[in-house]
Amino acid sequence: MITWFRSGTCLGRDIETARCDSFNCLLTPGSLHGSLLLVVAGATNGDVYPSHFIDSIIVGDPLGIIVYGESARVAFDRIIDKLTPSATTGHVMTNVLPDGSILDAVEILLFGTWPSEERFDEWKKYSILTIGKVSSAVVEDAIKELTTRTKNP
Repeated sequence: MITWFRSGTCLGRDIETARCDSFNCLLTPGSLHGSLLLVVAGATNGDVYPSHFIDSIIVGDPLGIIVYGESARVAFDRIIDKLTPSATTGHVMTNVLPDGSILDAVEILLFGTWPSEERFDEWKKYSILTIGKVSSAVVEDAIKELTTRTKNP
């Protein structure tokens, strides 16, 4: 089970973060309801984005999924293959960010990503899940820098 921690707010919505050492962690059904999710993956041992991990993201019921980092294109393809209208409660926005910095990825999540129009009223939070060899501190610093910018333009 993944433990989420509140890391700030942006545009009136909470930002929560969690960390896993590998893709063996699983999200609980509905745990991402109302959330735009950014998965930040670094190097891990074993299979990258295995089927059971992708399935757990989908049953987490996010409004949108962005994948960034190690094997982001592989993850994106696997997510698209698994997302079917019957697998979710509505349209799930998707994006892949194979390049750039973690700061860029967090900025795209916070300021360049919205849920589909029919699910906009469900939007309550941002979720950032780091996996593998990715520093949680770097993600926290990016959140702090970007949310500070919006308060002090």
